[in-house]
Amino acid sequence: MAMRVAVYARVSTEAQEARGTIGSQIAALRERADAECHELVAEFVDDGHSGARLDRPDLDALRDAAEAGLLDAVWCLSPDRLARVYAHQVIVLDELARHGVAVLFADAPTLDDDPQARLLTQVQGVIAEYERAKMEAHRDTAPLAPGGNLPGHEPSFAWPPRRRRSSNSSARPLRRCATAPQSSCP
Repeated sequence: MAMRVAVYARVSTEAQEARGTIGSQIAALRERADAECHELVAEFVDDGHSGARLDRPDLDALRDAAEAGLLDAVWCLSPDRLARVYAHQVIVLDELARHGVAVLFADAPTLDDDPQARLLTQVQGVIAEYERAKMEAHRDTAPLAPGGNLPGHEPSFAWPPRRRRSSNSSARPLRRCATAPQSSCP
């Protein structure tokens, strides 16, 4: 009988650029589960939820599924996707282990009973917490450029939107084109 597994993915606003999208995480985790011939029974996705918080909707659902005995294991990309606070990581890992659910990280060795793998996962958890603290400190102390933006991070839009007034006669056809059916646009 195949191992019943779930996948858990999380992306917060800070992490999106560094680690990719939820879609890429889910795809990688599905591939791993398939390669191991595991039966994928659930996907838990916390999109836009900080790993610094323990109260995330799909993490809660994952913990409930583990308690109900619906899972044998859960695939997660890396320890920092599970939690960005080391203490939270320990709580979740211990709780899942108590319910007989193994945690499999795609970017880390299998935990099992290997003391070195556990140490590596713990160190990754501490580093994730450190990285988060550095991001917060940078955000709080970075000097703002004129207009209130971080240097090098100019917005691609303005709010409120600026209305351009043009006396140019070419503006009228563009306005007409935007409201006309698609096929009539040049």
